[in-house]
Amino acid sequence: MEQVSFVDYHIQYAKALAEMWNRSASGWMGRAFNSSEEKVLDEEGRGSYLNLYLAVKGNKVLGYAKLTKYSEEKDVAYIELISVDPEHHGTGIGKILMQKCVLRAAELGYQRIDLFTWAGNTKAVPLYKKCGFFWEKMESQATHLMNFIPGLLNNELLKPYFEFFHWYDDNKRPLLTEPDGRKVNGFDLYDYIWEKDGKRLHICFERCGRGIVAINTSDFDIQIEIADAKPVFGDSYSANYQLTNHTCEPVEIMLKGADDDVVRNEFHISETVTGSIERESEFFIAPVNRTLTEWESCPGLKTIVSWAGKEIVMKTGLHIQYPLSVNLRMQSSLVIPGRQDIMYLNVHNHFPTACSYHIELPGEAPLTLLQNNFEISLQADEKAFIPVDYISQGSLVYNPQIKVMAFPDSGNKLEFEVECFTTMSALNSMSAKNMQERISLLNGQYSVYILKTSNKNWGGFHSIFGSRFDFCAPQIGLPYSEEFDTELPYDIQIEEHGSMLQLTLKYLSKDNAGVDFGYIYSLYPTGLMELRLKIYAIPEPQNKYFAYLKLGINEKNISFEQNGSLVQVEEDFPETYLNSFAKDSLSGNWMYSQIDDATSAVIWNPEFMPKLGNYWLCWELDLNKIQSMEHQELLVASMYLDIFRNCYQTRNAALGYRKPVEIIQPTLELVVNEGNPILTKPYQVKLIQHLDRGLRGKFKLDTEDGLSLAPQVTASEADNIREVRWDVENLPEQALELVTCDAALSSVSVKRSQLCLMGRGEVNVFNRDKLLIAENGCLSITSAKDARLPGLISLKYNGAEYLDAGYPDYAPKSYHNPYQGGLSIIPNQLRASVLIHETHDTSSIKVQDQFGNLWTGLAITTTISNFEPMKGLIFRQCFVMHPSVPVLVLLTELVRNNGWAQFVGFNCSTSYKHEENIRDLQLMFPKTDKQWLTLFPGKEQMGLQDYYYNMAAKGMDTDAYMQVFHLSRCSHYVHMDSAMVRETFTFYNQISDLGRSWLQPHFILFSEYLYEHESLSALLSLKFTEV
Repeated sequence: MEQVSFVDYHIQYAKALAEMWNRSASGWMGRAFNSSEEKVLDEEGRGSYLNLYLAVKGNKVLGYAKLTKYSEEKDVAYIELISVDPEHHGTGIGKILMQKCVLRAAELGYQRIDLFTWAGNTKAVPLYKKCGFFWEKMESQATHLMNFIPGLLNNELLKPYFEFFHWYDDNKRPLLTEPDGRKVNGFDLYDYIWEKDGKRLHICFERCGRGIVAINTSDFDIQIEIADAKPVFGDSYSANYQLTNHTCEPVEIMLKGADDDVVRNEFHISETVTGSIERESEFFIAPVNRTLTEWESCPGLKTIVSWAGKEIVMKTGLHIQYPLSVNLRMQSSLVIPGRQDIMYLNVHNHFPTACSYHIELPGEAPLTLLQNNFEISLQADEKAFIPVDYISQGSLVYNPQIKVMAFPDSGNKLEFEVECFTTMSALNSMSAKNMQERISLLNGQYSVYILKTSNKNWGGFHSIFGSRFDFCAPQIGLPYSEEFDTELPYDIQIEEHGSMLQLTLKYLSKDNAGVDFGYIYSLYPTGLMELRLKIYAIPEPQNKYFAYLKLGINEKNISFEQNGSLVQVEEDFPETYLNSFAKDSLSGNWMYSQIDDATSAVIWNPEFMPKLGNYWLCWELDLNKIQSMEHQELLVASMYLDIFRNCYQTRNAALGYRKPVEIIQPTLELVVNEGNPILTKPYQVKLIQHLDRGLRGKFKLDTEDGLSLAPQVTASEADNIREVRWDVENLPEQALELVTCDAALSSVSVKRSQLCLMGRGEVNVFNRDKLLIAENGCLSITSAKDARLPGLISLKYNGAEYLDAGYPDYAPKSYHNPYQGGLSIIPNQLRASVLIHETHDTSSIKVQDQFGNLWTGLAITTTISNFEPMKGLIFRQCFVMHPSVPVLVLLTELVRNNGWAQFVGFNCSTSYKHEENIRDLQLMFPKTDKQWLTLFPGKEQMGLQDYYYNMAAKGMDTDAYMQVFHLSRCSHYVHMDSAMVRETFTFYNQISDLGRSWLQPHFILFSEYLYEHESLSALLSLKFTEV
């Protein structure tokens, strides 16, 4: 039987490694990795790591462990990822991979190795603990584990003991799936215990300082105790040293204190020990300049211990407190200049006794504090807040140095300063500050920040109303270095340029020696931020250098161009992120996102295309190419918050011109009859997955009445199919068929529908006296050849009239004189009183869509010869039908403009049949929650104006709804009173359409069933040409 071997990663294993990831879902709580050889080559070739181990058996990869540097702390190793094929859990592969990482960290000289996991990882946590990891109990509730064995294995005092004890086999400890540690005097202590042949080794670490506080062996004991884990600075404290020699021979020892940041330890003794000794020392804590986070190693009492000439460093970490900690919280996210408002100064007394405080809060222009001196008394460990009234005349990054005098009940008066910060955003003003922990820029309601402590060089571009972008620390390579996760820029510049704030961060790489570059952030008050990359120096131009830039956008409802088509993530498709798509999916140079009413958009240089990564847009930027550009600078991306309202606007801005709207493709798309909505023969239906993962689930194809069209299809992960196909043999009897796919996916059920049309017979166009009539078997439309106002005077469905027309006399009605009524498409600058003096011609027309389907109806051509502002304009309004289908297409042709390049707005107005003072009609408009707003015209006058994709009308004497659909949202206006009900929507031409051109079609559909806009995508995508 073939044995498992453990090897370093090589590109030859990429395909097998991808297959392992794709088999690993059950080991990762159902996570679908959707890996590939290409993805593995890209991910592992791009990143930097210390070692990458694989467990290999034959041509299969069964395990993976990546060892890197830890970004949160220097000189700490980190297991970035470890995984074993679920079919081989419990075979010891994970143990060996973990042991290799621990031993490699020791070999490289690291004192510690860390990892993250999830709290419910019941299989792995016991293994991690057996290998020496301790699970921290953290306020952030992260599942972070630390392992101190690498440093122990290298220590000269302990090495002889690890020649006897095996660090893994002899390790004795509880392996519970819960945080570790025991509490002593407020310290969290972790205990290593090794036992073998009656001998025992105990080493105790303290969590906060990551140092040893006790060692117990068969030869000696050393223990250091401190009474208070959270001392206040500015005072001296005592420590107790306990040493025991268990041998019969005297031993020379030395205890030498060492300063550790603000902890001053001058203790120093040298003695010969026989038996036990106990010594007291005193250390002093100087003022700190900031409060450390739980992610950082705290300073502490550090002591170099020499036992029989062999040294070890012991350290008790101290969570050093300000006597009084403070922070500021704003009541209002937006400051109104000159208006009194309130903020809150939160305070926390850290003295072990009650204390009175005098607090002086400084003002700073444009901020005026109505009171800046405060007195407060607090009990031990008490929290409280102080309301602070203020008036600000503009934006401010407020970073006060607060002066505090403390009067503890026991102890001396203490004076100190403590820093905090908050931001005050006001429209049309700016502020910026380089602070100790971050850099902040405010411009109007928008802000940019860069962190300088935890998560160094990470940052964001935010709006106070919720929209945002996120930035990662710079990375230079290849492979890419993570040095700037811990190294700050060597130069920080903040400049004002008119209404724009600019932040320049300059970085000098050590891992790629001499590469000198900068990130430039330009923040405007409009919600625009530009990000540039500038090259200052590349020492060896013959070497290729790249920057890896990652930009985070809200992934809710993202839209972008994929292979030339607009794609948007649907609301019913959760757990769909950037990495759900193929990394090379982007074909346009923009992306748009919207969550609630907060919008985000980004536009980038099309010559430097990003890829889709895990949560990020990822650029690999050629620094040599940028160095050859003018000013050695590249505008990487322009980010917009709350500026664009849809993906069409974003695309137009990216292209630099206005492009006609088109159907937005969902990520799970139902395609019937190759997109042709007219059925003429047996057809094929496809359910297409546009995400970079296979379809999994059960798929059923039905009609709206529940009639099955084809057998159910089941697809599994192993099938790895991206589309499901059905061949439908039977054509529908009725004119409208809603083909519906119910997709029961692995974690959600969704429905996709497409409306199809079944045409039979022909459209007849004929004259009746002065009328020109077109009928298709269910629809009838009429126009008068002698009409003085252009449009339809009759629209009937199955014999029921829907229009109220003023023809032939156009007598005054409601507010209108003349009253046209009917259905018309007229430029919005022309009123009936003008049109009645122009020339109109009515004729028949035939048009053909892109699939060759023929549509026939009426065309009315209007020539403007008398109205001077629009003189020379010629337009046609066309109304066409397909045989026996209850769909009327509204087409508008701009035959000739009036000579100017301009937008021409058209109003499509429908006057509905309505008996005066009778509630005999209802108008319906869709709301966002798929409910309908319903209006009932009657005696009262009322109006409505809003943007809609569709609407519907229904008379009381008919069961069918007259439904109007648009490809994109149109402005709708409704006026109704006791005499008239008129509904109008507005649309425009393209300003670039200077010659003869067709405008976007609109559609009227009659049915007893109310259809959703999404189910008409095939119909709405039709384009027409005259034949």
